[in-house]
Amino acid sequence: MPHALQLTRYRLIYVLIVLTAPLWLWLATVPENWHGLVVLARLAVIGVGVVFLVRAHRRPVSTRLRFDVADGAFVTRTYTIPVVLLCLTAMEVCGLSLFTRLPLLGWFLGALSVLVAFGTGMVLWRGLPALELHPDGIRIAGLVLRDVEIPWTLLRPGFPVRGKLSDQTLPLVYEQPLSLPARLRRHRTLQLVFEVHPWFLADAVRWYVDHPEDRAAIGTQAEHDRLVAALGAA
Repeated sequence: MPHALQLTRYRLIYVLIVLTAPLWLWLATVPENWHGLVVLARLAVIGVGVVFLVRAHRRPVSTRLRFDVADGAFVTRTYTIPVVLLCLTAMEVCGLSLFTRLPLLGWFLGALSVLVAFGTGMVLWRGLPALELHPDGIRIAGLVLRDVEIPWTLLRPGFPVRGKLSDQTLPLVYEQPLSLPARLRRHRTLQLVFEVHPWFLADAVRWYVDHPEDRAAIGTQAEHDRLVAALGAA
């Protein structure tokens, strides 16, 4: 599914979830004989949320051996993080039905719902989280906080190497780790949550660390096709 369409789909689901908040608040005021239905509705939402969270956690390794070419970069996105955030938002919002029955817990869940919904909205507003290869380096974009940019020149040639397919992260090896800028000291790995095979990602990053002469062409279809062919041959 195209990125723009997928993003629109997630945003629509988000809006629908947020619009249910008044309904859950109203359900907190229904007569006693309705409580069983309210509990069943809440359990249904939580159950569906748990199912999607488990599916997101057990998502199989992507078999995709290419990037998207967009805006002068090679781009791969993740759909796992938005799904998790949407599930958490739905599960928190349905907790508003406890607002008047359990006032202290209700206020806590209400504040938590606002925080989760706000964070989810920020992520979806900025776009699906993405990892981008640019001529200057790697950019991790689409998070609530500012983008993280890792220049090619800071990375050690010959790395990163392929790990196990079950690995959750791809370790980055810096040329001078003790001299890293403060903003990069916490970014020693790439999260393997993106829609690209982890070995292809490792090979692509290592290629541009080892071949600075090819970096200027990153973001063009011709260079992408050449990269895919080169990595396939290797």
